[in-house]
Amino acid sequence: VRELTDGRSLLNIGCGPNVEAKYLEYNIFSLSTFSAIDISPSFVKRALRNCNRKDANFCVASIDNLPYKDSSFDVVIIPFVLHHLASPLELALREAIRVAKHQVVVYDHIKSEDNWILRVAQTAYWRLFDGGSQYLTKAEWRALLKSWQISQEIYTGAIGGHVYKFVLEK
Repeated sequence: VRELTDGRSLLNIGCGPNVEAKYLEYNIFSLSTFSAIDISPSFVKRALRNCNRKDANFCVASIDNLPYKDSSFDVVIIPFVLHHLASPLELALREAIRVAKHQVVVYDHIKSEDNWILRVAQTAYWRLFDGGSQYLTKAEWRALLKSWQISQEIYTGAIGGHVYKFVLEK
């Protein structure tokens, strides 16, 4: 992600309380500007308090209706948010692409297709600790993204490659 974000403007959609977490893979101080949104007012308040970059911009907003003009940010990142949405994922991706100048970076989970034991374990874990509802298999991700230009993708994660990271080009 650093090669896409350093020196550029970034919007973090679904920032949660910690916009400087290592798993986000960007350096908040290497960005030209940094903005973040979350639908949770308490997360935005905590993120603002936890952020070491004093010129960062935070607001409460939904990915379904971003309060920014077209092409407002060089890069948009959506870290582990899509599986929490009640609305269709394609609508959220379209809105993220709308406000991006160049790329949208997405991190999310992959539901196991082949290993039923892993699928049961994932489902139990997600119900107990995550609260999402739209966990996709690789095939479902492929179907969703078939009309998008993906420039990079990686499957990672300690539990059977359960994390999907990809970059959509505008």
